[in-house]
Amino acid sequence: MSGLVLPGVIRQIGYIVRDFDKALAEFLALGVGPFYVMRGIEQTGNYRGQECTVKLSLALANSGDLQIEIIHQDNDAESISAEFTSAGGDGFHQ
Repeated sequence: MSGLVLPGVIRQIGYIVRDFDKALAEFLALGVGPFYVMRGIEQTGNYRGQECTVKLSLALANSGDLQIEIIHQDNDAESISAEFTSAGGDGFHQ
């Protein structure tokens, strides 16, 4: 593998989703869980030079050595999460 640098063992992966409860149910149906669910988390930060406050729902579970995180933005504040889901729907958090 000429010059390819791999990050090593992957221990955590996150998904940004548009429908939190649906995503949670889908993972539970796959046998992943139980999930530790947190709703109404507020975070303030800067996005594209402007202060913003996002309200999030998060769910965390382990599947073997891998932690699964489900992330949903509950409000309509401009943020990277809102931009991501409006551009293409659900997907991997990077």
